[in-house]
Amino acid sequence: MKTFYRLDMSRVTFREYSFDNSWLLTPLVALFKLLRLQLPGSSDDPPVESLAPFEVEETELPAEICARFEPLTRKFAELGFSRPIYHQGGLGVSSYFGVDSVSVHI
Repeated sequence: MKTFYRLDMSRVTFREYSFDNSWLLTPLVALFKLLRLQLPGSSDDPPVESLAPFEVEETELPAEICARFEPLTRKFAELGFSRPIYHQGGLGVSSYFGVDSVSVHI
């Protein structure tokens, strides 16, 4: 089962927020935090419990996606990486939908 988590961006620290934003926005961020408003932003990691429900076989991917991954997959195989594991899906409340690939080096 695909489990998504809602991120509470009002709990982000000033330090975490400063990684992606200018220090000039600090007063605005302070106001948002004081009023406990949701700060605009996203996580680099998908807010899910596990990536396993998103795994798909290469044959399930659209042909144009396979064509874009093929040169990279071949190059990674030459460098000693295993066959890639593909993940396809959206990220819950986000509008993101995409395909990611993970290869393990042997």
